[in-house]
Order: sequence, then structure tokens, then C-alpha cells
Amino acid sequence: MNQKSKLRQSGVKRWLLAIVMLMMIWIQEGRGQLREGDIRSVGNGTWEEARIWERWNGAAWIPLLPGEYPGGKSLPEARVVIKHEVVIPLGEAIYVASVQSEQGENLQVDGELVIGKQQEEPSTRTIAKEQGGFSIAGLYPNPLIGQQGGRAWMVLRVSERQHYHPVQLWVADESGQVVRTISPIEEVTAGEHKVAIELGDLPSGNYLLVAESAGERRSCQVVVVQ
Repeated sequence: MNQKSKLRQSGVKRWLLAIVMLMMIWIQEGRGQLREGDIRSVGNGTWEEARIWERWNGAAWIPLLPGEYPGGKSLPEARVVIKHEVVIPLGEAIYVASVQSEQGENLQVDGELVIGKQQEEPSTRTIAKEQGGFSIAGLYPNPLIGQQGGRAWMVLRVSERQHYHPVQLWVADESGQVVRTISPIEEVTAGEHKVAIELGDLPSGNYLLVAESAGERRSCQVVVVQ
């Protein structure tokens, strides 16, 4: 093999090595899996604060505009990656396509987080304000991380001068089949009441927590992650 051929082969090897290194960097940065509109956290705060988020526009990460947040009107089907401490306050309901939290404890859900479904009805907060009688004013943590404990807390709100007895509780899967019957609440009076719900042994998935009394039925979504 002459010197010219050796130089040519050496150059090809260097180009191939450079391409491999660029591909490795691309994969490590996660860009090979990015989709335009994906959102990541860049700081700690509450979910609806635009300052804690950035959006991938197909070429670079850009900050959200004031009033924007994942699951909001302008970003209804966001895929979200959480790397910081983010809180969904009690009474808020957020709908997103997917959520990935690098550490489960980074995401604190005091309100409601619905994954994989678009919002089709008013948020928990709106329901609690508009409905008379009783309402499910919150469920937390949600998603429920099974490895962090199986107990969720439901906040049941009863209007003034109202009382109910008993309140029946159950959990249904996405097909509507009842998968868990919960001991009924014997009596609730006006105000807010916290009720412990054991769900940590359910398989990963989306469920519906249902409360019913005196012909009134209320429900909210809960996500279980194992």
C-alpha cells in the first residue's frame, strides 16, 4: 500500500471517529429524542410560573412567555421534563401529554396532574367553586409514586348548611371497572375534610376516584406510578 492510500484511509478513519463522537454527544444531550414543543424546568417554583420553564423550538431552548406554562391554553399537549423542585398547588388541575421527573421528590402535587388526556371539563378548583353540595377539592400527592408510600389524601369540601351521610368511595380504572372499594365516610358536615386513601398497591395507570352521597356523584383523576 502506497503512502497516498495510507493517508486517505487515515483521513477516513478520523472522519468516522468524529461522526461517532458527535452522535454520542447528541444522544447524551437527549436531542435525538427531543420534539418541538417539549418543555423542561430550569428552576424551582410553582407549576404556573413561566420563569421556571424552557421550551424546545426545534433548534434551541427558549424561555416561556409570561402567562405560559405546560398544560396551559397555549401549550396544551406538552411533554415535560422536571429537574427542579416544582409544586402544583392544591386546587389546581394540570393536563399534559407526559411527565418525566429525574427524581420523584422533585415534583410535589398538592392539586391534580392528569397525564395523557386533554382537559375536557373544568378544573378541580372550578368544580369546587361552582357546584353546591359537596366536591372533591383536591387529591395529593398526584401522581402517587408507589415506592414513596401508598397513601393519598383526598380533600372533600361540603357547602355551608349541608351535611352528608354516608359518603361512598371507590376507585375505577380507565374502562370504568371498579378496582377498589374504600370504607365509606359515615358523616361529613360543612367545611373541608381530609380523607386517607390507600392506592399504592395498584398497578401503574390512570384511575378515577369517585365519591357519592344523596344522589350526588363527584370524581377526580389520580395517576399511580410504580
